[in-house]
Amino acid sequence: MFKRYTEQAIKALVLAEEEARRLGHNFVGIEQLLLGLIREGTGVAAKVLKSLGVTLINARIEVETSIGRGSGFVAVEILFTAEAKQVLGLSSEEASQLGHDDIGTEHLLLALIREGEGVAARVLENLGVDLSQVRTQVIRMLGETAEVVEEEELEPEEEHKKESDRVIQEANSSTENNPTSKPAKTIEVVYLYSASDKDENLRAELAKHLMILQREGVITWWGEHEISAGEKWESQIENQIDTAGIILPLISSDFIASDVCYEQQFARAIKRYENAEAYLVPVLLRAVDWKEWRFGDMSLLPQNGIPVTSWTNIDEAFQDIAKGIRELVQELWQRDERGVKEAYEQLKKELAAKEWRKADEATKDIVFKISGQEQTGSLTAEDIKNLRFQDIYVIDKLWSEHSNGHFGL
Repeated sequence: MFKRYTEQAIKALVLAEEEARRLGHNFVGIEQLLLGLIREGTGVAAKVLKSLGVTLINARIEVETSIGRGSGFVAVEILFTAEAKQVLGLSSEEASQLGHDDIGTEHLLLALIREGEGVAARVLENLGVDLSQVRTQVIRMLGETAEVVEEEELEPEEEHKKESDRVIQEANSSTENNPTSKPAKTIEVVYLYSASDKDENLRAELAKHLMILQREGVITWWGEHEISAGEKWESQIENQIDTAGIILPLISSDFIASDVCYEQQFARAIKRYENAEAYLVPVLLRAVDWKEWRFGDMSLLPQNGIPVTSWTNIDEAFQDIAKGIRELVQELWQRDERGVKEAYEQLKKELAAKEWRKADEATKDIVFKISGQEQTGSLTAEDIKNLRFQDIYVIDKLWSEHSNGHFGL
């Protein structure tokens, strides 16, 4: 039955069965097929859905909300539902229409949304996906992956070729007519959080509130829930910490009590923070004595310093956090335009060479570039006061590491 399916498509079907077991269901329906396609991670379907802002955790939440969990007893053999079998049949048609011999994850995805009905379609729509854009994105990604496939290899029917050309033309037209659809730069955000159920539930809610920023292309975000089975989670997390532009430790008593969260992940994040390589923004989930904790002067979210669970309306707390992250991203765009990162590198260079006068000038250059002012004269107390705590801390640490001098503290 599956001899025409690609390795990625088969993996997605296997993962769909795993998702069914996880939900305690004795069947693989179209909703589990959707989760399998997302979880597979490397196929065209997963990439298209990711580009449209769909993540595994949010899709799981929507699926479970729609169909619930099973009794917990799962048979050894799980069968495909009639609807799922129909999708498999339609995927073969989708492959043929595109002139493809093999059935890939992209064909399964197109089959899932073909009728625009069913749980899978509702899940995607609830996550803000325009189903009409899925086919557009698939065609576009196939073009980017393989550019133009040899015509004699495809041998499509004339009508199918016209349809593909029309979709591509519409996609290009949409991009040209909406030049502001992409932001200046997408900032990668990573969560650090404890494994407690309380923290995971709050993280999932935060992810929903940040989804609009992801759909706008303002941020991409990653958390431990994105790790697939079999992957080395330590190296995955370390890699994300090392590349993120914004790191969000989700602070609670469980986070601080966790050796992994506090001693390993947070310590690694602090190194990037101290080197002016990333912004570290603690998010206060639950009440804890953080003021006496390391870096108690950091800018916290929510912006009033009140833990999320202490708000009368938790949605308003998460809205405040999302607003704070949006403002930070906009500030980072401005800093990039002004060359703040390059100014920090220059300061490190001058300090390492013990060129104190040049280092002093480099310090002033950082401050003026952050503020957007022309560099004139000496720094004033007001100039320093307007800096973020991270900048004051980082500049001071760089100076103290290379000399007896201090800055702003």
